[in-house]
Amino acid sequence: MGHNRGVDDQDPANQPYAAEEEAQLRRIEEELERAKGTEFVDPGADGLEGRLDELKSRAEAARETLKKHTPEGSQGTFVTPESGRSLGLGLQIAYAILGVPLVGFGVGWLIDQAVGGTLWRGMLTILGAAIAVWYAVRSTGRNT
Repeated sequence: MGHNRGVDDQDPANQPYAAEEEAQLRRIEEELERAKGTEFVDPGADGLEGRLDELKSRAEAARETLKKHTPEGSQGTFVTPESGRSLGLGLQIAYAILGVPLVGFGVGWLIDQAVGGTLWRGMLTILGAAIAVWYAVRSTGRNT
């Protein structure tokens, strides 16, 4: 009836079945590889070593090209001392523009709570905004 694999595999009478099953398995593997969109490569083929060597040489050529087009001293960092100072100044101004009016609002709110009005909250917020803009203009004019 059917071939009982594993029981009589060493029997020479079953060798044609093994060869037939091996060929069928290879056809199935090839169809799977084609379905994936890649080319089937026989695992026992000697071409794997050649393909691996070709891949290594292409990777090394890409590294060399990258080294040629990368300026010396800039490998590993993209921040220069000048751009670092500029970044620090920008953050300092941003914090001032946001923080000083908020502090003015908070102090105005405390005063309004103490005296029972709503005048100080708005006045000190506007004063804080004006101080923040003055500080930003002064800071950028000093560092240019």
